Amino acid sequence: DGNTWNHEHIALVGRCLLLPPADAHKLVRHLADFVLVWTARHAGTHAKGGGDDLIKAPHIARIAASVYADMNASAFVMGRGGAEPSDSLRRSLVYALHAHGLRDDAPARTDAELAALGFEEAFTSRNRMARVFRVLRVSEESRAHVADSFARLRTCHAEAGELHPRCRAAHGYPLALAPTLALARPFG
Repeated sequence: DGNTWNHEHIALVGRCLLLPPADAHKLVRHLADFVLVWTARHAGTHAKGGGDDLIKAPHIARIAASVYADMNASAFVMGRGGAEPSDSLRRSLVYALHAHGLRDDAPARTDAELAALGFEEAFTSRNRMARVFRVLRVSEESRAHVADSFARLRTCHAEAGELHPRCRAAHGYPLALAPTLALARPFG
């Protein structure tokens, strides 16, 4: 929709998905309770335009790199026809979750290895196209900050009206993300 905050937030989520799992967990634990991964390739639909998150990784990387200069968009690619991931993509959180328990080259092949990285499998659909992973050790301080922030946003919205600029200032990321957010370049 052209909203730069949306673009910058998508870039932050992309950064989380493309970092190595242990590094990604340091951010994700302040943002979410669960991570959803689309894994159409395990149902045999990735070549039929059903694109899963590995096929979409180059696009995710371009968005992340447009805001975070330390992200190299060209490093996160799949081989011709979606065959094999680049080394950078193979080391990413999205690959670790995508491949967990389904590929021998998964960074975390066992549940214990995945838990050590800060995630556990919560749900995998019957056809393995959708997978949900619980984020372990979620920051309660960040959770409280976000809940308070949304309460302030609702109050502002009720007082000032829909899409009032003052309301946007009422919402903010958890303070623990400040070092990462400081790396962001304004988009636009």
